Amino acid sequence: KAKVQLEEIGMNSRQIILPENQDPCSLLLQDSGKDILRRLFRQKGGTFTMGTGKKAVAKKILKGNGTLRVEFTDRIYELKGLNRDSSKCKVTMKVFRDTDDDRFHLDTIDLYSSRSRSVFSRNVAELFGVRDVHVAAELLALIGPVEKYKEDINREPETQKVKMTEEERRDAIALLKTRDIFTKILSDFESVGYTGEKINKLVGYLATISRKLDDPISICIQSRSAAGKSALQDAILNFVPPEDVVRYTCLTGQALFYKEADSLKHKILAIEEDAGAKNANYSIRTMQSSNFLSIAAAGRDPETGKLRTDENVVEGPTPFFMTTTAPEIEGETGSRFLFLTLDESSEATARVHEAQRLMNTLEGLIIRKRVEKIIRLHQNAQRLLKDGLKVVIPFARHLRFRVDSLRTRRDHKKYLTLIKSIAYLRQYQREIKAVKIEGEVVEYVEANLEDVRLANKLASEVLGTSLDELSPPSRKLLDHIREMVIKRSEEQRISVKEYSFTRRDIREYTGWSDTQVKRHINQLVDLEYLISLVGSKGREYKYELKYVEEIEPGKKYLSCLIDVDELAAEIEKDGQEEGKSQK
Repeated sequence: KAKVQLEEIGMNSRQIILPENQDPCSLLLQDSGKDILRRLFRQKGGTFTMGTGKKAVAKKILKGNGTLRVEFTDRIYELKGLNRDSSKCKVTMKVFRDTDDDRFHLDTIDLYSSRSRSVFSRNVAELFGVRDVHVAAELLALIGPVEKYKEDINREPETQKVKMTEEERRDAIALLKTRDIFTKILSDFESVGYTGEKINKLVGYLATISRKLDDPISICIQSRSAAGKSALQDAILNFVPPEDVVRYTCLTGQALFYKEADSLKHKILAIEEDAGAKNANYSIRTMQSSNFLSIAAAGRDPETGKLRTDENVVEGPTPFFMTTTAPEIEGETGSRFLFLTLDESSEATARVHEAQRLMNTLEGLIIRKRVEKIIRLHQNAQRLLKDGLKVVIPFARHLRFRVDSLRTRRDHKKYLTLIKSIAYLRQYQREIKAVKIEGEVVEYVEANLEDVRLANKLASEVLGTSLDELSPPSRKLLDHIREMVIKRSEEQRISVKEYSFTRRDIREYTGWSDTQVKRHINQLVDLEYLISLVGSKGREYKYELKYVEEIEPGKKYLSCLIDVDELAAEIEKDGQEEGKSQK
């Protein structure tokens, strides 16, 4: 019986004749039992090798929508849930007959496990009234197609590219060759329905381009609730090819450590709000600083059952995008981000309302139909940017930056990356040069003075805000409070230092909610911009303004950046001196 069963599933075996009234167990119990068995196996007479037997052969194999369908003569197998892990072959499998769809067996099975296959075979055999050896043979025949399917899905991220028509390609190249490409970018943002925030839109767009570089820029959009943080983030990321963006609403502490090796390389990881990334702060910081993550964890060897150390490495670089309403983000994490803050003025709100009303008219309907085409244009343009292309700043030694804070060591890198991102985006307008380094040809483009001019304009706005010890909303609240104190003290004809106020006074003057006032006033008290007059039980708390001197609204904290005309003069001077030395 065993011979027939083994033969039907294609297994080779040998048959020997044991001494009368003996079995292998009784022989092995004897002192000379092992020697007797050895002699029996060496005998030529009475032994034979069985043939290969019958093997199950698939009639048809179909793939699609994450499902592998394999058809045999009597049964059909549908497999779902195949993952990329090569050490396991765990899959959810449905078995049925083509003539009877209502009668099926559904279970999860590891095709690499003999025990798992045996249990599955018995259950299927009982259901259809067949011998389990036939089902077992079909399961063995499934392993080949399954392994090939897994190889294919492992190759897909590397080989699968979005196909562009010739017209789309021409339009994308035309965009990249547009002399005033940044004006075009702002115009297209307006066309897709996002109005205002010119600086933020350009910085955000360039941050997405920086994903192609070695030190990308991470963005945190910080503003009060309902200001439109998520709308700005979505508008920026919509211009990025979907295959280059990974979006999450929440990350657990270990989630990033177990990603596939190349799954985040030169891709943007976007998180809806910073609260969703709170537990993953360490992995986010590490990826930003080191451009890779590595973890070693104890696991069990599937073959030996012994514990072993499994390692996983996730490669970067990876820029991060997220939003927050918090007055400040934990220092170690916050210093790695470039902060954007929204215009919360009533004038900006009026512009937003006007845009919203427009999108509900016939003209708005026409605009919506054009949005998809505009987004597709920018996505295609970014797909055509050359991977691996480097950017050099020939005059980098002449650039200047603040040195009075340790944080500027990181912010200076962001400033340089901003310049390089501008030059990288303009690669179709520049000569691509090449240099041989250590036997390898490296292609690069050079940044010019126009790139620095735009970078200075953007950096003076956004990097200056990042270097402020107050968050942008807290700074706005302080400006409102100072304005209120001066106005009310004049009305009451008292000294500014004699005027005290409550949170209710602030709410009534600014129109901010109590939650918003409470959240940001705490930072003003902690950093000693306000003095808190502690009230006794049952009495209201009052505050006084400690520093009455007004900080100039919109003050540029990066006035140290070199002027482009001065930079040009220094470059020219260097060129003249170099020419003299060559003579």
